[in-house]
Amino acid sequence: MGDAQRLLQAIPLESYIGRYVSLKRRGRNLWGLCPFHREKTPSFAVSPERGIFKCFGCGKGGNLITFVQLYENVDFPAALRILADFAGIKLSSFAFETPTQDSERKEILALLEWVKEEYRQALVGSPAQEYLRQRGVSQDAISHFEMGYAPSESRFLEKRLAQRFGNNSSLWQKNYEYLRKLGLIRENQEDSTSYNHFWDRLIFPIKDLSGKTIAFGGRIISEKENVGKYINSPESKVFQKKNSLFHLYEARDEIRKAGQAVLVEGYFDVVGLWEKKIANVVAPLGTAFTLEQAKTLKRYTNRVLFFFDQDAAGFGAALRSLKITRQLGLEGRVVVLQDAQAKIDPFDLSRTKNYEEILLFLDKAWEEREFVLWYFFKYRYNISKLAEKKQALLAFLEYVADLENEIEKEEYLRAASDELDSSLEVLKQEFRRRQKLSQETKVAQTSSKEKPYFNDERILLFLLHFPFLLAETTLLEQYEPSTEEARKLFAYLKDRFQAGQPVSLRDGPELTLVFTSQTMLAFLAQLALSELNDDLEAKHQLEPSEIRNLFLNEVLLIQKQKLERKLQKIQQELVYKNNEEDLALVQEIVSKIQKIDRTLRSSRAI
Repeated sequence: MGDAQRLLQAIPLESYIGRYVSLKRRGRNLWGLCPFHREKTPSFAVSPERGIFKCFGCGKGGNLITFVQLYENVDFPAALRILADFAGIKLSSFAFETPTQDSERKEILALLEWVKEEYRQALVGSPAQEYLRQRGVSQDAISHFEMGYAPSESRFLEKRLAQRFGNNSSLWQKNYEYLRKLGLIRENQEDSTSYNHFWDRLIFPIKDLSGKTIAFGGRIISEKENVGKYINSPESKVFQKKNSLFHLYEARDEIRKAGQAVLVEGYFDVVGLWEKKIANVVAPLGTAFTLEQAKTLKRYTNRVLFFFDQDAAGFGAALRSLKITRQLGLEGRVVVLQDAQAKIDPFDLSRTKNYEEILLFLDKAWEEREFVLWYFFKYRYNISKLAEKKQALLAFLEYVADLENEIEKEEYLRAASDELDSSLEVLKQEFRRRQKLSQETKVAQTSSKEKPYFNDERILLFLLHFPFLLAETTLLEQYEPSTEEARKLFAYLKDRFQAGQPVSLRDGPELTLVFTSQTMLAFLAQLALSELNDDLEAKHQLEPSEIRNLFLNEVLLIQKQKLERKLQKIQQELVYKNNEEDLALVQEIVSKIQKIDRTLRSSRAI
């Protein structure tokens, strides 16, 4: 049994997904709000019996491994590692990775470790070391974060490569190419000369969850015109910014112990708080907090404290981040230091406050509603001015509209009525008016889209419930799958039947390992969760001849629908031209439809 099958058998689908989605039983399946798109009416279904999930809103579906891939935004091997860690199962192998891919990844990671050590050695006696001393960064912090220095030499890494590999030109060339692909070495297009991505910068290694160095962040140590204060390694096959968090590898256990993560904006903010024994601190990599980063944090905690710069940009980022944590069911809070500490950042605070004082600020972090009310009605807008009061209310109502709980919405509106000294009923009326306008717009947009015709579901479900029908080759010749997914599944079912190994719906987990593309997994999930299954389950008591006649009806109905669409198209063309050949074709199609109707009527009693 392979690793994937062992994990699927060991971990109940509904238990794992239930950690991220509130599921309620309805019939044989469990339903909840989809974690992959915003919705207010549950359209996300989980079938514990068949080990499959499907969202009928956005179309995503598959098995447990697919869920982890989609939710964590990782590839198949990484999803297996996450599930194995969750279940405490040791993976036997990674046969699904080609030896070349596995070897190349290992070589790249080993090279990045070497680069990290070169930067660390270059820090000693460098301007960056003096810069750290001036900012009061301790030697313990320098060691803990493995800080380094990229010297102000344009070809520092090339020289180090030459020293390392000497006369071995093939190894030098191989590693040079790796560094070029990683973006650490760049080439001028005009003369092909190379230069380093990082130079004259303090270096922070960025690690993955196994502690491997996957990228670097660099900060300037002296002000320069037209130069960004911070830059990161370009994205590569081992590093995607939106999925990574600085210091998470080191902070994981502390986050679990504290029951919360402290999210700050920059590398130095992390360093400063760590020096004050706040070890459960992490940071995004110079970008806004992402859904993928929030999903990663959710593996370790259900609460995130946003401790951003105490200015307009920082509080605006906190507001956007709260929407992300709420979307995932995480509790988001915001540290607000009030006017006395205006425009200060966490690093600056760590230079003047001790552990107890900083911990007190964190303990007093504001809940989402408290922060939202303060942000719109006391910080961003001056509601003593009528025009700004209207703007504040509009922005606030847009925020409230995203809340999923009606009781929570009312509490927000009630609190706002107090802040604005306005009638609660007036606010409710305005909120409902705006909701109605928004809903009407969505309905108009939805109705303007044509729903795709789907004629394969009943045929394939018949074959999955009653595999003996695959012996009806003459009958099956009349069925033409209308989608690529249906064609693949139909061909697979026929091949397995001819090999004497028929596949039924109960083999759903096996099918999700045979077909691994997202479109195929979503298609399989749709079949497994179709309401038609209950109807077909009830027909298992019928005789095979009765089931065959029912199946014949399904094939004939599909043929009839295709003919009717073809007839409609020809009739539309006849409006503009009177072609005798087309008229003859119309008569032929009508005759075929009438023949199908007679056959269907003759079997109506079945």
